[in-house]
Amino acid sequence: MTYAYTLKVNGRHAPIQADPMRRLLDVLREDLGLTGAKEGCGEGECGACAVLLDGEPVCSCLVPVTQAEGRAITTVEGLAEDKDLDPLQEAFVTEGGVQCGACTPGILVTARAFLDNTRDHGRPLRRDPDRDHIREALAGNLCRCTGYEPILRSIIATPARPPEECERAAVVLPPVQPLPLADAITRLVNGATPIAGCTDLMVQGIDPGAPIVDLLTIPELSGIECGDDVIDIGAATTFTEFREHPAAGALLALDDAAAMVGGWQIQTRATIGGNIATASPAGDSLPALLALDAELVLHGPDGPRTIPYAEMHTGYRQTALRPGELIVRIRVPHPPPGTFHCFRKVGTRAAQAISKVVVAMVARPEGRRLTHVRIAAGSVADRPIRLRATEALLEGQGPGGAHPEAAGAAARAEVSPIDDVRSTREYRSWVLGRVVSWMVRSFWMSRTFRSG
Repeated sequence: MTYAYTLKVNGRHAPIQADPMRRLLDVLREDLGLTGAKEGCGEGECGACAVLLDGEPVCSCLVPVTQAEGRAITTVEGLAEDKDLDPLQEAFVTEGGVQCGACTPGILVTARAFLDNTRDHGRPLRRDPDRDHIREALAGNLCRCTGYEPILRSIIATPARPPEECERAAVVLPPVQPLPLADAITRLVNGATPIAGCTDLMVQGIDPGAPIVDLLTIPELSGIECGDDVIDIGAATTFTEFREHPAAGALLALDDAAAMVGGWQIQTRATIGGNIATASPAGDSLPALLALDAELVLHGPDGPRTIPYAEMHTGYRQTALRPGELIVRIRVPHPPPGTFHCFRKVGTRAAQAISKVVVAMVARPEGRRLTHVRIAAGSVADRPIRLRATEALLEGQGPGGAHPEAAGAAARAEVSPIDDVRSTREYRSWVLGRVVSWMVRSFWMSRTFRSG
């Protein structure tokens, strides 16, 4: 079944007729003739299809058109004004940032968002962006021709827009028609499919015409609240929203994990609740949530209930969610000052890679001892797990107690990873031990410990 939508593309309104879950990429290319965005992988891994949605880069191959209505969409065709190239485009020509051109449109819109983004992932805007900031912003864009150096030069050479011009270009978000939580649960009970950031669902696919529930429109799933004892995170909070919130400074392990969830285009769309609900043993944020002793607030036909996050995953891609239930809030105890946080993801590349091993550690120094030790790992079992024997070995120990190498050996003894297309069990076991040893050594060497 198709519906009428009106998209706002490059400042103009475009009426279309489409299935709600049709990809924005296909609508832009096939219906509107805007072929700048390219399909490279169709899974959100290459960035060739990137466009701006309300000023933020997204992979248009992962955005259902129903979530694009009323939003400001900017494609590469919309960067130029009156057929004059944008200064960024001119710099790409001058500095040799273009070769085959397949990746260029996605890189251009992402780079323009980076240069204009006054938040710069929550940090003050850098008018003279350095290479590290640019590489982070473009981590989700692949280029197989240039070697990236001409791209970096092109972005560095682009003159900054005056602040007032950036303010004029800022997007005012349209009001969203809220969906009552009770109505959403009723629809789920009746067989509707929940959608949020869609970064997994659009790859897996959904039957055309299947009923859906857009979780992004439920007010109870949005927002972050910081109390003295608990940080309360809405399940529909995106990783970009979390990184830009002051709460990220208190939950450093989760902040580091959020930075590893794909590139900027994925972080703009992917939600923390979605990362939990998909129940992948390789989910980047999941070990951090385990190590932080998170709780989940669930709502379903029988009302709300709260469970420890440690009880959420019951097997491979299986959860404790009952029929019609939703994850509504994620509650994390506010770590006391001086808490040690550490996160490490090992994958084929820094961004846009499914982890081979992912580990998070949270601990507190008391005097000269290590206490409240939490170590969690992903990609080494059928679900993210706590390394409880390793934690017990370290709990209460001082610098002369449990050696980092002993902790690594204990971690290896706790897991039985498998061979798959991404890695071998031997490699995973070896890497897990090395990462845990490194984390324990980092604790002993940290300022947190020395000042504890």
